[in-house]
Amino acid sequence: MKRNDLFKLLARVLEVDVSMINENLTADQVSSWDSMGHIAILTNLDETLGGIPNDDNFATANSVRKLIETLRTHRLIED
Repeated sequence: MKRNDLFKLLARVLEVDVSMINENLTADQVSSWDSMGHIAILTNLDETLGGIPNDDNFATANSVRKLIETLRTHRLIED
């Protein structure tokens, strides 16, 4: 997955404009990034990537930066 693909996925799932998505965005800045929104993010990542590892960092990632770091750890995102 490329970083731009992740940004597009997040924008679609969170129902915000893609221009709002950047590495500094945190869950508390987007009202739709609540517990259900987070589940939707993880579900969409899982479907898009053909599975994501069982890693607590995905469950606790509360920012785009943390999602990218966790994806990078598992070599699921291109820099």
